[in-house]
Amino acid sequence: MNWGTFRADKALEVLLYILSKGCANMYNMLKVVYFADKAHMKMTGTTIFKDRYIAMKNGPVPSGTYDLLKAVIDAGSSCRFNDYHILVQDAITFEDGKAHFFKALRGPNLKVFSKADRVALDEAIEKYGHMSFSELKEISHEGIDYLQADENDIMSFDYFLQSVDEDGNIRLFLEECMEEVVC
Repeated sequence: MNWGTFRADKALEVLLYILSKGCANMYNMLKVVYFADKAHMKMTGTTIFKDRYIAMKNGPVPSGTYDLLKAVIDAGSSCRFNDYHILVQDAITFEDGKAHFFKALRGPNLKVFSKADRVALDEAIEKYGHMSFSELKEISHEGIDYLQADENDIMSFDYFLQSVDEDGNIRLFLEECMEEVVC
């Protein structure tokens, strides 16, 4: 099992949704995505938009989502995020020029969200969206998915799944789905 193919278009809508709920700090936004993906995995056996996670010094970071936000930060410069610049240019900017606080230039397209997406996002925003840096850092460093990864390396999908699948039922469900697709 693996992370799947990253959906940057949906990731952007998730960021806009998070911003619409008053969470504008980059660190909090990225941790909301992480915890929402865990809640979504528990409910559906999938993540919201197939991002993969990197074990960074300050906790798990959704790689593609981080790249989208870096494209906003690097707007106007020639950098490796040009494709993402096009995606984010009319959607997100800085809040009052602060590099790590963002402002939505439009609302999210709610049609791209399933009910499970919204439930997972709302729960994560409510619980983690306004926590302090130190609280979020401590909580996000506790999971086996983070603990088993080397710093600045991709976190294992299997450990991510294990961190939310106490009884193994999600893994069994996913394995059965994979068998049906192959057969």
